[in-house]
Amino acid sequence: MSKFWDDVKEAIVDGYIYAADKAEEVTQIGRAKVDILSTNRRIASAMSDLGGRMFELFDDDKASEILDDANILGTIERIRDERRELDRLRAEIAEVKAAREDAAGEKPEDVKPAAAASTDEAGS
Repeated sequence: MSKFWDDVKEAIVDGYIYAADKAEEVTQIGRAKVDILSTNRRIASAMSDLGGRMFELFDDDKASEILDDANILGTIERIRDERRELDRLRAEIAEVKAAREDAAGEKPEDVKPAAAASTDEAGS
C-alpha cells in the first residue's frame, strides 16, 4: 500500500512540475506575441507615415526629392528596426519551443504530465 501512495505522490509532484514549466513557457510565448502585435502596429503606423509623406511630395510635384527627404529616410530606418525586432521576437518564441522540446525529448504537444502517463499505465 505504501508503494501506491508513493506513486501517487510522485505523480502529483511530476504533474506540478510539468504545469509550472508549461505555465512559464506559455507566459514567455504570450509576452512575445503581445510584443509582436505591438511591433506590427508600429510598423503599420510608420508605413502610413511613409505613404503620407510620399503623397505630399508627389502632390507638390517634388517626387524627385523622395530619396533625399529626411522624413522618408528616417521612417524607412524605423521600419527596418521594427522588422529586426520582429525577427528577434520570432526567434525568441522558437527558442522557447525548442528548449521545451529539448527538455522533454519530444515536441511540446506530444508531452503529457507524468500523472496522466501513470493513469494510462495503470489502466492497461
